[in-house]
Amino acid sequence: MDDPYDKNLYVVISCFPYIETSIVPKNVAILYHNSSDVPNWMPVTSFPGKSLMSKGRIAACIKPLYGPFTNKDLLAQFLAYYTIIGVNHFYIYNSLSSPEVLDFIGKVKDKGVSITIIPWILPYQPQAITTTTRFLRRTMLQDCNYRSMFHYEYILNMDVDEFIALKQHSSIQSMLETLSSSGRFEYFKFSEVRFCLQLPSYSNVIPNLTGSDQKIVSKLVSLTKVMRNPYRKAWWWRKYIVKPEMVEYFGVHFVTKELPGLKLLDVGPEIALIHHYRSNLCDPKSEQNVHDPFYPKPLEGKC
Repeated sequence: MDDPYDKNLYVVISCFPYIETSIVPKNVAILYHNSSDVPNWMPVTSFPGKSLMSKGRIAACIKPLYGPFTNKDLLAQFLAYYTIIGVNHFYIYNSLSSPEVLDFIGKVKDKGVSITIIPWILPYQPQAITTTTRFLRRTMLQDCNYRSMFHYEYILNMDVDEFIALKQHSSIQSMLETLSSSGRFEYFKFSEVRFCLQLPSYSNVIPNLTGSDQKIVSKLVSLTKVMRNPYRKAWWWRKYIVKPEMVEYFGVHFVTKELPGLKLLDVGPEIALIHHYRSNLCDPKSEQNVHDPFYPKPLEGKC
């Protein structure tokens, strides 16, 4: 894989060549050289070369929840919001999350949210430049890309602290349909704005709520944090939605290697922006900070 940030990052998988007369394996595993660890078996999927009823279906690839990840409130609002705006399935890559978080994900699945939890603890030899988290992230993206291919029309690559704020549409599907009406686009890039968690929270987000409801809302950073840095069109402040069968290598902020014919559309901030909520992402003392409350427009019949 050609990593634009780290030219020393390589992932090599060796396997026996497939022969048409041989039996197709049902499961495969990656076993580190000279390792005695029990491998993580993964089912083999035979791609038919065309979509499997994937029209309009969207999957979200969520980066590894590095241990000890404990923020259930952030994960809850991420899953709730993206379910409301049209994501059909979530691939969550778990790298030593807390038992409480895993228990919470299990309860959400029991409520009907479509989630696949994938253990993602890979053998890794530390290098001077490449960090373990970058290695896990890059390999996870490739796995999610091929896992989703032909089963979902689009995949979106997001962190749990990133929310696509739709400015003109109530769902991702309707936005992509509108954007594609002017040309056959399969690859959509979105710019990012950053919200300062160091700034005080805006308490009266939704007026006339009871005390208990206000307490719940106060935990939702996507509603209570309303000050962000100014919009800047920077290539590294991006995330994207893409048709997976048009991609060979899946990058963090952009497609690293695309197949011939992939058509890109740079989505303007008047249509959608990525709202990113983290500490130390912007200057809380800056006089250029912008007041930008995030009021998502729910689909009809949902709240």
